[in-house]
Amino acid sequence: MRSLWSRWVAHTNRPVDARPFALVRVLLPLILLVDLAQLAGHDLLTPLWGLPVDGGFGTLPPAWLPGPPTAAMPLLVGSLVVTLSMVALGVASRPATLVAVIAYATLEDVFPLADRGIDRVIRTVLLLLVFTRAHRCWTLGGLLGWRREVRTTPGWTLDAFHLLLAIIYLSAGLAKLHGGDWFVFGPDAQLYRVLTDPMAGWLDPHNPTWKTLAPLFGLAGSVTVLWELSAVALLTRHAHRYALVGVCMHLGIAFAMKLGIFAWAMLALYPVLLAPWLGTVFGRIDRLSARWQPEGSPP
Repeated sequence: MRSLWSRWVAHTNRPVDARPFALVRVLLPLILLVDLAQLAGHDLLTPLWGLPVDGGFGTLPPAWLPGPPTAAMPLLVGSLVVTLSMVALGVASRPATLVAVIAYATLEDVFPLADRGIDRVIRTVLLLLVFTRAHRCWTLGGLLGWRREVRTTPGWTLDAFHLLLAIIYLSAGLAKLHGGDWFVFGPDAQLYRVLTDPMAGWLDPHNPTWKTLAPLFGLAGSVTVLWELSAVALLTRHAHRYALVGVCMHLGIAFAMKLGIFAWAMLALYPVLLAPWLGTVFGRIDRLSARWQPEGSPP
């Protein structure tokens, strides 16, 4: 029993590359900041989170926030913008991540309808990053030579990350399996209906070309469901190969569907899955970063 426990401890504490996690730490906040900027550009920040209940869409803000919703919204959004920027730069990244998650979740309390599934995924991933050493890799302080950077993190965080994505994709596959015509190869194919829905897709439903290609949409939809149902592959050593299909799927979603930041946020998680193939790229980035470090700075 002691030998089994020792092997388990050694496995969970094995060093793995921290750079994929650092890349996720940089990309996710940037995507959220772009999303908030788009909302601000469409003047939606106040209608969503800053109006009284009887004049807007939201609910009452939590009691611990000062003043009415009109006063609480700038505080929430402002703190989220500041802390997300700090996380991306690696400046006090761990406490900034916790504050960002709290502010992010509070926006969901103010207006639950604006909180999407991808928002919950992002908050979960940000919390998981707190337990990695991504806050010590590819940071502003490291770039300027103010602190020594770390290149490894405990292996259990990688396992937890893979398990989280396996649960997400498997759940999506089971939901499709029990709802929708994903294995129909005709005009009633679920993927064809989604992509030609004006609220969800970019394809013209009246274009005869798309109707002619409806069987191909059925094939693509069935492949998607089967791929999601086989998400347990993310728990094997072939996870990076399995993830290649996910990259293609999310790129297709990004360019063919109107799902906001969903596809880009999911792709921002893929450096962790594709880490076995990204070592060369990370090495070049590190060499480029080293050129900017002042002489005499820590390696």
